[in-house]
Amino acid sequence: AVGGGTLLVKDGKPAPITHPVNGLHPRSAIGTDATGKILYMVTVDGRQMKSKGMTLQELTQLLIQLGVHNAINMDGGGSTTLVAKELTTDKLEVVNRVSDGGLRNVINAIGVHSSAPAAEIGGLIIQSPDKNVFVGTSRTFTVKAYDKNYNAANIDTSKIRWTVSGVQGRFDGNTFYPSSSGYGTITATYNNSISASYNIHVLDAPASLSLSTKNIHVAKDDMVKLSLTGKDASGYSASISLTDARWSIPDGIASITPDGLKALKKGSG
Repeated sequence: AVGGGTLLVKDGKPAPITHPVNGLHPRSAIGTDATGKILYMVTVDGRQMKSKGMTLQELTQLLIQLGVHNAINMDGGGSTTLVAKELTTDKLEVVNRVSDGGLRNVINAIGVHSSAPAAEIGGLIIQSPDKNVFVGTSRTFTVKAYDKNYNAANIDTSKIRWTVSGVQGRFDGNTFYPSSSGYGTITATYNNSISASYNIHVLDAPASLSLSTKNIHVAKDDMVKLSLTGKDASGYSASISLTDARWSIPDGIASITPDGLKALKKGSG
């Protein structure tokens, strides 16, 4: 059991506010649909540039729009925190932006734990570091899976078939090499039965390049992470794999790897 107040929604309609907390603030609420079988746990961020927060009346209207039939207000403000397990992983993470800048110590919480057993594959999620990519470069995709009970699931990635529509290009395993610009859709199909799609924007050649740093000081045999970004004539940008660029490094003092620069010997340039 956990306390709350005021009621916000009663039988699908706004309820009288009996415990007013006026103003725009982060909010937490919990409610059910008309059947009483679907539980809604809702947070609204506030007190920040990206989200000012809501009044209790605005929160009430949001809940009704979401399909909530009965709902109660919970502790809000800096206590508003939503933790969830993203699909395809067993790791819990804070998924909202808490207004204090860090987690506040609170005395209670509501948790939902699934005891559902492992089941057959239910879906796929395609992930990539960037939705934009330049012609003549590459973009590597990864696929993660979840089962029909929403547990993280392992799959045999050798059974994934990759295709693209809307633009031209080829795949080498899970890496795509576009040869024409435009908007396209990447599709991964597992075992010829379950598919997922990912939208990409293929840009023409970059008009400029920028490195994440202009000065590197590193000891021999150490590694420095680097990132390379291109921007086209229209202002669109995309990350570029380090191995897709041609590098000039004096006297072989370093080498470029997919992750960054590795120092090989003493020198500068």
